[in-house]
Amino acid sequence: YMKKNYGGAKVDDVHTKEIDDFHDKQIRVSKDWSGKNHNSTPRSIAKEKLAHLDIHCPGQQFDFRISPTNQTNKTIKTTDSPSTSLLFIDQQQSMPTPTDSPVTTIETNLEESIFGIAPFNDFTWTIAQFIWQHSQQYWERGEGHLVEVEAKLGTIRDTRSQQHERMEYPIGTESPILDTRDTKFQSDINHNQHSNLNRLLNQRVHETNSKNYSGAKVDYVHTKEIDEFHDKQIRVSKDWSGKNQSSTPRSIFKEKLAHLDIIVLENNSILESLSILNILLIYTLTLILIQLVPLPPDQSIPKHKRIKDRLSYSHQICQIDLTQVKTSDKNNSSSTHEVEVEFKNSIELLRAASIWSKSIESEEGSSSTTNGNHSNETDTKNSGDHLPGSSRKLNHTTNVIDPQEFLVMVDILLNNVRMLIRNC
Repeated sequence: YMKKNYGGAKVDDVHTKEIDDFHDKQIRVSKDWSGKNHNSTPRSIAKEKLAHLDIHCPGQQFDFRISPTNQTNKTIKTTDSPSTSLLFIDQQQSMPTPTDSPVTTIETNLEESIFGIAPFNDFTWTIAQFIWQHSQQYWERGEGHLVEVEAKLGTIRDTRSQQHERMEYPIGTESPILDTRDTKFQSDINHNQHSNLNRLLNQRVHETNSKNYSGAKVDYVHTKEIDEFHDKQIRVSKDWSGKNQSSTPRSIFKEKLAHLDIIVLENNSILESLSILNILLIYTLTLILIQLVPLPPDQSIPKHKRIKDRLSYSHQICQIDLTQVKTSDKNNSSSTHEVEVEFKNSIELLRAASIWSKSIESEEGSSSTTNGNHSNETDTKNSGDHLPGSSRKLNHTTNVIDPQEFLVMVDILLNNVRMLIRNC
């Protein structure tokens, strides 16, 4: 950093040698013992710890996000950090648009660290690794289209107690829960939370489809289906809305590949100060393998049925489903409200993941890796589309994707989940 051609902030070094003498009443006297500072006088101070917060950082080395800059001034857009702040939307007011969102633009000469760069967000990195770890083999076999990545909202219950009480964790911010041996995720929200999200998302549909709105549109679909569950976990879905007379039953087999339960907030003092009651604190990220299978024989009797009334909201690479589910079997019936967020195009997601993975493995850390052919790839609609959440334009003709787009896509899914949780 002392080179003549370096235009960033300088790093200075100072070497000191001192002796600290500790006296009564926590008084500390510091004296120089280097022999170089003959005019230095002892310093007498008292230190008092006001508070502390222990923070765990995963013990792995991450690549850096940007290269060192020679600019002494740069523009930074600041927003509330999604994993450390609460954002609640007044449902009596309109949602923020790209032009009036609460973003502050400042000019600063502050660099992001002593190295002039900032590391990746380790939480996003962890989620990205989790997705790729459990889907890589299917992508490499040409079966990426069979993988579904979804996040469901709900709570975690203690399976050791008879009442299956809700679990509580001494965690103050968003974090994966690694030990789930004695817990079970329950995908259910209450009626009021479901209604709030329904109203909020309907408002988004209206606002994004108005004439003066220039951002990405939110589309809306209402479906009604009956799921019949047969032997060997075969699920047959049939339309019961009466509107799709030509629809044929779909028979599929679903296999859970992996799941990761994630706590969003467990700081009760914050919740109490904001007067938040019954807030959703948990979501689970699940990878599912979905395969089309032949319909079961006519004589097959379903073990139980699920009646689904679903509202689907589609926005760029993600889809949000609000579903009222009625389940019945021979013994009883139940009703739940479910919320899930999923990637709409698994091929697009895993293609980006494979490029990201190759860039990590590369010794040079090259960001110019191109995509190879994939037997199950599907073309996107427009050849000039911008990748959601990015200012970089995708070149669909040459199939070039920036290696970091996968992290952008993962962040978009997580941000959708966070916004739903904090506004339900």
